Formats: sequence, C-alpha cells, structure tokens
Amino acid sequence: MQPAAQVAGHDADRDPRNPLYFGELLVYPSLGDPQRKSVAKAMGFYFTARGPANARKGLLEVVRDGQVTATHSLALPAPNAAGLIQHAGTLPLPAFAPGTYELRLTLLAGAERLATRSAPFTVAE
Repeated sequence: MQPAAQVAGHDADRDPRNPLYFGELLVYPSLGDPQRKSVAKAMGFYFTARGPANARKGLLEVVRDGQVTATHSLALPAPNAAGLIQHAGTLPLPAFAPGTYELRLTLLAGAERLATRSAPFTVAE
C-alpha cells in the first residue's frame, strides 16, 4: 500500500501482471516526501492485493500517535484476470493537522480480518 502516488501512462511498457499498473496507468509510489496542504487539496493512495477472492471490503484507518483518528469503509472490486485486487482513492488534506500519520488497510471477508498492512505519511503546511 502506498499513501501517495504520482501517476503517468506508459503503453509501450505495460505489463498487466505488474502490481503498479492501475488500469492503463503506471503508479509511482511516494518515497516519503511530505504531503503539503499548501500544494494539494487531497492525498492519493493506492494498493494492490494479491489474495483472497473473498476479500470484498476494506477498512481504511488513519492513525496518529497510536490512536485511530478516522475510518473509511471501502468496497473492493473482484480480483482482475491476474488475481489482483486494486483500489485507488484520496483523502482530503485540509482535514489533517501537520504531523506524522499511519495509513492502515485491513482486507475483510464479512467480519473476518484477512490481512492488515500500513504505511506512514507526513502532512506539512
């Protein structure tokens, strides 16, 4: 899971098995640069999961100093032909005070938690 990404298309190099492709777009993960509220209104996030076809929902949590500050329920698509479940979305940056956060994703099948992964991100003015 990547908390932020830059996106660009590259048809000549397209490999549908590459988990960094989202449809026709190649996603370039953030390498830890702060998300600047003065530059962008939203922070993009993206994930690819190779896994259980019964993972139909996701729980996205924003964590700061060990405390969950926000939760979002995600409806997940069925796995694609390569067996990948992919999702992209945004979070509004004005809602975040400057600081360090964790973006935590849990894949769910009903109430069962299948897998949890997280990634840190920093918000700056």
